[in-house]
Amino acid sequence: MSLKGFHIVFIVLSILLLAGFTVWAFNQYSIEHNINFLLTAIGLCICAAALVVYEFNFIKNVKG
Repeated sequence: MSLKGFHIVFIVLSILLLAGFTVWAFNQYSIEHNINFLLTAIGLCICAAALVVYEFNFIKNVKG
């Protein structure tokens, strides 16, 4: 596997991990109503969205 391929796979796995952690944090907030879980979930969601944008830009810039 090339370095480009590994980078793409690694970022996708990071996005999935962040998405899972976001779901967990939202679930904990719905159970405990602790604002820290809500803030964590929002922050993780923003990070996951940023990685998605990064991934699309990376793929667009390294075509070939």
